[in-house]
Amino acid sequence: YSMVITTASGIYRNRFGDIIEVTGRFNDAPVFQFVSKESRTCIIPGTNGHIYESTFSQALANLKREYNFLFMRFVVFLDKEHQCFRLILDEEVEEAGLIVISRHLDEEIRRLSPPYDQARTKNVMTEIAIEIVLTRYMDEFEQTHIFADNLSTFQTKPQHLCTNFMHYKNYFQQNTLSERVQSINRFN
Repeated sequence: YSMVITTASGIYRNRFGDIIEVTGRFNDAPVFQFVSKESRTCIIPGTNGHIYESTFSQALANLKREYNFLFMRFVVFLDKEHQCFRLILDEEVEEAGLIVISRHLDEEIRRLSPPYDQARTKNVMTEIAIEIVLTRYMDEFEQTHIFADNLSTFQTKPQHLCTNFMHYKNYFQQNTLSERVQSINRFN
């Protein structure tokens, strides 16, 4: 759902631009959790299409249900150099689970996003690359994003689809041998 807050009369409306999921009810009020920002998209190379942050959220949610994964936070970047998306997960993911994710995530995203499927079919993009970072570095990365954009920590939502790949490279790959990143892909 997309959230719109109004006055009782409905005269004033404030659209937040957030996608939420209703998770239950408390008396007559819905209980919900934040899923993603509504308008966050990325152009898929080699196509006229876009992929949405919610596509990654939905694909990962489907895999979480199917395989009982525990991960909560992720960030996705478009790596133009290697023509793939890079999925960054925090350390709550076990390595055995990553093998399953890497095998099934690409086909789930292809199923949910026809433009991505088209790019993969044309070999314009390669399979999604998955990396694990320690939770403290994911925390720091979120803080650097907040400060870089002059945002208040009270007004920010988790950003899952990031279009600034250089921000990723500058933070997570300052030293490819550092403890910040463990890769299970073929690029490092």
